[in-house]
Amino acid sequence: MASTTLHSSRVPVAPKELPHGAGLRYARHFTLPGFGMMGQQRLYGAKVLSIGAGGLGSPVIEYLAAAGVGTIGIIDFDVVDETNLQRQVIHNSETIGRKKTDSAREFVDKLNPLVDVVTYDAPLTEGNVDEVIAGYDVVCDGCDNFDTRYTVADACARADIPLVWGSINRFSGQLSVFDGAITLRDIFPEPPAPGTVQNCAEGGVLGVLPGVLGTMMANEAIKLITGIGEPLYGKLAVWDGKSATLSHYAIAPRPETQQKIQARATATPVSACTTGSKENTVVTEQDILTYKELTDKRAMLVDVREPREWEGGQLPEALGVPLSRLRAGDLGELVDVPRDTSLALYCAGGVRSLEAADILEQAGFTNLVSLAGGINRWWTYAN
Repeated sequence: MASTTLHSSRVPVAPKELPHGAGLRYARHFTLPGFGMMGQQRLYGAKVLSIGAGGLGSPVIEYLAAAGVGTIGIIDFDVVDETNLQRQVIHNSETIGRKKTDSAREFVDKLNPLVDVVTYDAPLTEGNVDEVIAGYDVVCDGCDNFDTRYTVADACARADIPLVWGSINRFSGQLSVFDGAITLRDIFPEPPAPGTVQNCAEGGVLGVLPGVLGTMMANEAIKLITGIGEPLYGKLAVWDGKSATLSHYAIAPRPETQQKIQARATATPVSACTTGSKENTVVTEQDILTYKELTDKRAMLVDVREPREWEGGQLPEALGVPLSRLRAGDLGELVDVPRDTSLALYCAGGVRSLEAADILEQAGFTNLVSLAGGINRWWTYAN
């Protein structure tokens, strides 16, 4: 049976006297049963690290700062992009192109100047993770990079630092609290294979979803810091935004987890929203905004998204051949197409089309173009 008792000695956090004149700001906390001045002083004495200042990091940072956490560390090496603003609420139109850490610091300074903000602009890797997390009482991880998630979870387990973990995809999200005894690897022993999970550009995400999961993450951090309530430890919470339901599942420790945690694997700091490219004499990449240059030269346009995505709209004259069928060895309507035919492949964001091109190359096709950016880029910039 899974344990529901947190084993970390880091929490609750020792109280720290509030600055003079801070009482009015936190007056609504003082009246909470069991919270009072002691709870607020624990928040002020706490140091919390947010892994990421994006979708989940935004509400985590916002609500922990508003609540009065004394020190908030923020690690993110990305810059603000206009596509972030649909959900990353601590950034705005004026901070587009700037470092997310700088934008986040400015937001916190305006919201609560009593909070000390520490920023890290470098990628988080196995080589620096222990140094970065040292000294923090709680870590909140809402990053979009599978390698980083495991690096952080393993490091927190080794350092006895409670980890509030969140993940979102499309309309749903997951949330849990880990320590050295129960951790991420007890749910998912290994990261998924590259290309098997859609990234944020491919799958999309409902704008309010990070707000729901991110505020829940902030709530778990506050419970840990103050010692109030029951942390979501030994349980996985799954939120379904379409039905507005929250389900809980017990987490049982796996015998092999501790050995994996101690084995320091190398993490590569590549964003899960980065498509990457490959050198290939058969497969090339071209911006989808210029796809008509290919179709004007009689290239066949192939949509490799799944049927439900196809129903949401497609490019004119495209042929639908889902990647799931290609993976299963079914070429669909391409089976009788001459192998020297020029094929222009697209998906939602440009990742699955590269995989589809690899499969079609193995099937004998010799003229393949993956349309970078996918139909999401076309819809965003061509209309």
